[in-house]
Amino acid sequence: MPFFKSKAVMVDIASFEKIQIILDNIINREPEAEDNILAASGMLKNLLDEAHNVLPSENWKSELDEI
Repeated sequence: MPFFKSKAVMVDIASFEKIQIILDNIINREPEAEDNILAASGMLKNLLDEAHNVLPSENWKSELDEI
């Protein structure tokens, strides 16, 4: 299975605004105990490895809208 690494994406303004809200919430939140547990357990690395091995969604707009 080939591994694809995104270099750039192009989104419409409405989608960008949703993405920006999500990213702002992630960046500006306080650390939580669950974060430390996830990182210490090794599961975070497993999740990242799994995410890197999955092909990008072809229907990302509707999936983003579901969030």
